[in-house]
Amino acid sequence: MTAAGFLILTLAASLADAVVGDYAGNALFGVVVLVGAVYFATLGSVWFPVALVVVGGWLLIDGVQHLRYSVTRDEVGVPYRHDGSALTGLPKALLVRLAEPFLLSA
Repeated sequence: MTAAGFLILTLAASLADAVVGDYAGNALFGVVVLVGAVYFATLGSVWFPVALVVVGGWLLIDGVQHLRYSVTRDEVGVPYRHDGSALTGLPKALLVRLAEPFLLSA
């Protein structure tokens, strides 16, 4: 059942990417994760829904910003490579990727 749900969600995200544009799948995943956060919040949990809101909110913002500014995966503004060692370069690359939706509007 879980595999079928994952397959349907992946197909829906691929269809959204093809019809709407790149990163539409991110927006769809963000909405699904936020719905999951609401569900887990009704069960009385606190920390798990908060984590889901953070992840889902970032995915939604990422998808909407990339669609809004018509940035495709082929023309990403910042290359996802790192300079330096694994201790310094990889965290920099991760922070740049996490900040990218907010940097698009700047």
